[in-house]
Parts: sequence; C-alpha cells; structure tokens
Amino acid sequence: MHRSRFALTFACSLTLVGTLASPAAARHLPEWFRQVEHGPTDVLVNDVDGGVRPMRRCGTPVLPEADRQRIEEAAELSRLLLPEGEERKRTIPVAFHVIHKGAAGNLTDQEVMAQIDTLDRAYKKFGADFQLVALDRKGKGSWFKKCQKDGPFNKMTRKLAVDPTHVLNIYTCRPGDNLLGFAIPPGVIPESHPWNAVVIHYGSLPNGPLFPYDEGDTLVHEVGHYFSLLHTFENGCSAPGDEVADTPFEASPAFGCPIGRDTCSQSGVDPIHNFMDYSDDACLDTFSKKQRARMNQLLPILRPGLGN
Repeated sequence: MHRSRFALTFACSLTLVGTLASPAAARHLPEWFRQVEHGPTDVLVNDVDGGVRPMRRCGTPVLPEADRQRIEEAAELSRLLLPEGEERKRTIPVAFHVIHKGAAGNLTDQEVMAQIDTLDRAYKKFGADFQLVALDRKGKGSWFKKCQKDGPFNKMTRKLAVDPTHVLNIYTCRPGDNLLGFAIPPGVIPESHPWNAVVIHYGSLPNGPLFPYDEGDTLVHEVGHYFSLLHTFENGCSAPGDEVADTPFEASPAFGCPIGRDTCSQSGVDPIHNFMDYSDDACLDTFSKKQRARMNQLLPILRPGLGN
C-alpha cells in the first residue's frame, strides 16, 4: 500500500510540477523583485559598520494569486496522498556561495559550518539533515552589495548555481534595499532553474554582527519559505491565515519577544516563537506540527528532485 501511494504521489508530482513551474512562470520574478526593493523597513539592527540602521526582516516576495491558488490545490491533493503523520528522513545537499568584497563578507569555513549546524537543529523534528556538498567564494563588489537586484541576482545564480534541481543553493552577501534575506518560493519556476535559491545577509550568521538577528535564524526562516511555508501573520486575522491550522492567527509580525502578545480574536496567542515570525533570533525555536506536515507533503510535489 505504501509503495502504491508513493507511485501515485510521484505521478501526480510530475503532472503538478509541469503545471506550476512552466517556463512562462519565470517571467514573474522581476515583478516580485521590484516589490521587494520598494517595501518598508521594519526592524532596527546593529549594522556591520557599528551603527544602527533600519532593515527588512524578510524580502521573500508574495506570489501572484494564481500561483498561490495552484500551490494550495497541490497541497490539498498531497494531504490525501500522504497523511500528516507519515514523515520521512531527508538529506538536503547544500551548495554555499560566499559573495564578498575583499574582507567584507568573506566568511570562514567555520562560520559556514556553524550556519549549517543551526539549520540541522531547527529542522531536526522535520527529519532534515543538511549536508554541505559545495563551498565557493566569489569576490565581486557589484554582486555583494546588489545581490537582490534582477541583474546581479540573475548573473550570480547563473554563474554559480550547483544542480538546483537536487541541491539547496545558499548565497551570502550584503543585500541592498535593507534586506536581511529572501528565498524563491517553490513551484513557480522550473526546478532546474538557477534562480531557485536562498539569499541572506552574511552578518546574520551565528555570532554575526547583525544583533538581534545574529544566531542564524534568518536562513532558517528563508529555508522555510523555500520549503513552502508562509509567514505566520499571512492574511492577518483572516482565514486562511498561513494555510496551517495549528499556528494561531496573527495580525502583524512580532518584533523582539513579546510574550503573551495576542493580536487576533481567534483562540491562541501569537506564535512569536515560530521561525516564520519576525521575532528576535533568541526568541525563535519552533516549527509547528502542521508546518512540518505541510513541508513534508508539499516538497515531493513542488521540489521533487531536492535531495533525490
């Protein structure tokens, strides 16, 4: 029975991926990036230069409604094919690309491995084991400071991406537009496209200078998006929220660590400890059971090659 369900899941995955990630869908990306560039700043962060500056916690773009609808339809189908409790171990190969400008951003091997260890701890209950399979460094100032813009991002990923169908590609740099990080959500461009990537500010790694986002959870958050999760405050107090039943509705992102914060009339206090909120890194420590189920059910459909 298990083998039959897997075969059916795989066959449906091929059909859905062909629908969701058509080459035409890749044309959305520049529009997403324009939205990212002009968004408001929302947090104050100790900068790498020693001052304090406003930054954006996350620049992952909101998908066009048609793409969101198709992904949620895929999620509904996957819940029928793979019941919530049926999780499996995953080894996620990681290619880590360190973009730097001289000494600025030129991370050491130890700093990179500390970030991989942070991913392992955060996704342990999900059953994911992140394995570094490639590490490269590229000194290029235009990529380093403008890695979020269409042109540099396109050139950077096309030049450096390692097998994006099967490998999680992570880029560290110093994004402009005051961004801490962003990810390309699954299911909207072909799985093999080099744009499938996660980008983070190099200062957000463990023991980095960007306090209070200096424990590596920016990458944990963005990989959550890469794996199909939405912000916990998605849609505010209105259904369907973040499409996950066990994360209470939240009117707006949380900052700091406001214990007991409750911004919606529905039951449950705000999920300020959830990795998909905006709380300080020291406050974040969990994915909910149904978030793990969503990733478990959607990854075989939206990123069927990842780790395989």
